[in-house]
Amino acid sequence: MKDKKLEILSVTIFILALGFLYRDSVYGMVIEWYTDENYSHGFLIPVISGYLIWQKKDDIKSAVISPSNLGLPIVLLGLFVYLVGNVAGENFTMRLSLLLVAAGAIVFAYGSGLFRTILFPYCYLFFMLPLPFILYDSVAFPLKLLVTQYSVGFLKLIGIPVMREGNIIVLTTTTLEVADACSGI
Repeated sequence: MKDKKLEILSVTIFILALGFLYRDSVYGMVIEWYTDENYSHGFLIPVISGYLIWQKKDDIKSAVISPSNLGLPIVLLGLFVYLVGNVAGENFTMRLSLLLVAAGAIVFAYGSGLFRTILFPYCYLFFMLPLPFILYDSVAFPLKLLVTQYSVGFLKLIGIPVMREGNIIVLTTTTLEVADACSGI
């Protein structure tokens, strides 16, 4: 009973410390989910990840709990990444470090066996992180051009007169723009 109370206390203190350290990063990420339609899916990702973990509850209960010191270097790497991101003012790096620190803490407290059990739901959390604009744009823009090209090709195939200018589709009566949301990212 004493071990269970100590574990609950340790986890609570860790979560509070993590919350204190990452409060601004997480707050900024949630604001970005709310204000940028390209990242509005971010609200669903932790919920879906939690559901995927819940589906594995029997595997988690039967997983061998063997705390590992291999988690400490992962936590330290995550904290270093946070420091670098904080000094550089780069939000993506600081948010990524949260996932690294969480992974290291899980491995340290419960072992790599349990972490392997929840690896897919954990990795799924990466989709909640808004990408840096330069990376997002370098992926989204070519995809927008590709979507525009195929759309124009399809319209020509079915006999509709159409012209393409970059990511703009010019029809006889109207002009359409393939937006970021249509890029497929």
